[in-house]
Amino acid sequence: MAYQFEAHIMITGQITCLSGLHIGGTEEGYEIGGMDNPVIKDKISNYPYIPGSSLKGKMRSMTEWIQGKVKGRGEVHTCADPQCKVCRIFGTSAAEQHREEAAGPTRLLVRDAHLAQETLNDERYVSAGVFQTETKTENSLNRITSVANPRPMERVPRGAKFDFELVYGVYDMGDRGRADIENLAEVAAALDMLQASVLGGGGSRGSYMVMDAKGEPVLDMLGDEWRYKPENSELREAVLETVIQKDGAFTSSWKKRRPLPEEESWFENVWGKYMKGEIFEQEGNI
Repeated sequence: MAYQFEAHIMITGQITCLSGLHIGGTEEGYEIGGMDNPVIKDKISNYPYIPGSSLKGKMRSMTEWIQGKVKGRGEVHTCADPQCKVCRIFGTSAAEQHREEAAGPTRLLVRDAHLAQETLNDERYVSAGVFQTETKTENSLNRITSVANPRPMERVPRGAKFDFELVYGVYDMGDRGRADIENLAEVAAALDMLQASVLGGGGSRGSYMVMDAKGEPVLDMLGDEWRYKPENSELREAVLETVIQKDGAFTSSWKKRRPLPEEESWFENVWGKYMKGEIFEQEGNI
């Protein structure tokens, strides 16, 4: 199959830490004062950053869940289907050449996300050229002896911002790039799910929080960035209806939900009506 490059689509944005962020790096060693679980840092500036591989891996994982590709023991999904959205967007390993040829070039490139200039200029985060991380100490307790096993974890403090950039390739595989354009919705869905999931380690233990900058304030004593989006109670009475048209296009709209039936549809009653032909009208003999 021939592949014709059509365009690159640039997607830029900013990741704001609303709680401490930990993406592990190389341990410093066993010297006194060394950190057992440091965050990954740029070798030149010694500033923390979010590796593109971490961000892309999380987005791929989210897409696999959305597409129902998580099977067996949870291995990374790969297949030979050229229409597979996961393999087409995120690519396959170099060892799987037959799949690479089927799905074509990897569409999504995710660059490392480095600290935003706004954060670098803030003395709360950078002092005398040194980024000020925080240390969170966690304990695991022996269930019988209650002996504690403390483990420190280095984190990027809340409020720090990272600039990210995604590059999405569009290729003509006989469809003038239409499939790749449509698959951009999967990239958007993965980014949206990322906001409701975890990036980095320790997320289930306080190292992640999802907020909405346009939402309602949590508490007056907290800063203005602590806002959340309350539930839209009107949607309790609606369902989102998605319809595929004859030309392959999708349309979605909110519809008022139908009330739940009030009759007692017990199996014995329904089966009896079915046997009497009261459920539907039969045409001819079976």
